[in-house]
Amino acid sequence: MSKNLNEFLADYNGATATTPLGEEHPVVEVDVPGGKEPSPFIIIRHGEFTVIVNPIGLGDHLSVDVHSFVAGEDATAGVFGMSTGKRWSLPKTGTKSHGWPSANLVAVLVGEQTEEEV
Repeated sequence: MSKNLNEFLADYNGATATTPLGEEHPVVEVDVPGGKEPSPFIIIRHGEFTVIVNPIGLGDHLSVDVHSFVAGEDATAGVFGMSTGKRWSLPKTGTKSHGWPSANLVAVLVGEQTEEEV
């Protein structure tokens, strides 16, 4: 079942009337500019794994680009979506957002880099 923002924060981050964002997880809010203003680069690191998250306000939608690096070098990232407790691998999930296959939760996985045999 889908949750609205307040329900999600209450269930997963302990939000209350006095702490509307909750306190269990740190919360970083970014208001993304639109139009010709540059969007922020958010750098997230874990050991040798790094991603640059670039949220982009594009008029009728928000695009979040993730650029992956391992040990400082360009890398790839795996992705899956989660809806109603079932994991969906792209391309077909049964729902679409802005014309693209979508899911309620999209996770980006950056890890050991290998090549898949075609």
